[in-house]
Amino acid sequence: MKKEIIPIVHEAVLAAGGQHSLAKSIGVTPQRVHNWLRNGIPAKFVIQVAWHSGVSRHKLQPDIYPEEKMSLYQCENCGCMENTALGFYWTARLRNDEYKDKKLCSACGPTKSEDGRETPYGKWHGEFPRIYLPKGMFITDREGNLAHKLNGDTNFRAYAIYPEEK
Repeated sequence: MKKEIIPIVHEAVLAAGGQHSLAKSIGVTPQRVHNWLRNGIPAKFVIQVAWHSGVSRHKLQPDIYPEEKMSLYQCENCGCMENTALGFYWTARLRNDEYKDKKLCSACGPTKSEDGRETPYGKWHGEFPRIYLPKGMFITDREGNLAHKLNGDTNFRAYAIYPEEK
């Protein structure tokens, strides 16, 4: 008997643009993605599929990934999407200089601390693709998602722009 399609995997594949698009994005064959529809996504691909589809890794494999929430915000300098764990967000609250309370991505954060020591900022962290959004058009909602200021839409990827369009 043929296995049924796993609904959440199907949702993720569609959200990522289909089998061919997802396969190209993560460096596998479309046939491999097709097999996941009935057999599930192997653990080593869950993070990549979650990123490209917007479907949480918890929903894709709840037995491996507990539910977690990392708040997103928009960089005040370049407009890209960043998360509070990797960007210059929490540290900004401790500063007493021009960077105080600035919400900056890892690439736009200061390269030196107030006492002159090197920081991990000044370059993109590479943990996920850098997505640029129309500058100043997104806020962090109560659930930690980016929401469009005018219409509340949390599908921020739909508003992505390319760096030369910023």
